Amino acid sequence: MNIVTFLSLELRRALRNRFQILFAVLMPAFLYMTFGATQDYKDVGIHEGNVGASIMIGMALYGAIVASTAQAANAAVEFGHGWGRQLQLTAMRPLAYVLVKFLLCLLLAALPVTVVFVLGAFTGAHMPAGQWIGTFLLSWLLSGVFALYGLAAGLLFNSQAAPGIASGTLVIWAFLGNLFAPLSGGMLVLGRFTPLYGINALARYPLTRGDVMDGSTQTTDPLGLMVLNAVAWLVVLAGLCALAFRLRAGRRA
Repeated sequence: MNIVTFLSLELRRALRNRFQILFAVLMPAFLYMTFGATQDYKDVGIHEGNVGASIMIGMALYGAIVASTAQAANAAVEFGHGWGRQLQLTAMRPLAYVLVKFLLCLLLAALPVTVVFVLGAFTGAHMPAGQWIGTFLLSWLLSGVFALYGLAAGLLFNSQAAPGIASGTLVIWAFLGNLFAPLSGGMLVLGRFTPLYGINALARYPLTRGDVMDGSTQTTDPLGLMVLNAVAWLVVLAGLCALAFRLRAGRRA
């Protein structure tokens, strides 16, 4: 079985999990409509765009990381429950399996981003065409970092509850990452060290150029700070996955 065929089969199988797909798509769409499209402040300007566009990006990113995290957690659980041993009987190499699962995470993450961006286009979100493209791609692709988060959760918990646990904790990280509502003071300082802060700031960067509201004061985060946060957490999550693999191997020994 080649990679394209396996990816096609996995995509069809993932789409049969209607509850998980609907949750990842409808929840961010609902949040955007509630806190973005229907609010008067959505028309407040941010450079060439508006607040509605910023909220749209944040909700699209949230939906993407929920989809990516849940799917990666599912993959880890099924691999630990015997699917990995079944694959070892085929010609597929473990690296190809990991690649297919990562691509599957990205494909599913594209669904909520697309839905929320389409809603934004029809409900007053405004920014130049180049920023629409840039923020869409960043929201989609950066969500892949949280595939590692889901993978670690699936390996550590190794139960069908792992996807729900991983997705549920994302609410906390999203709040601390300045994704749902602007933080200020000590909470903003704390938020800059949390996993979603850098990814959220990078996804919005084409629109905001790093501008952040700290209460009634506007500050600007350096691009390097955003990149450092995202890369640092990428390394931390990758290390957590490696540790979880070792613990799993130790339990089997």
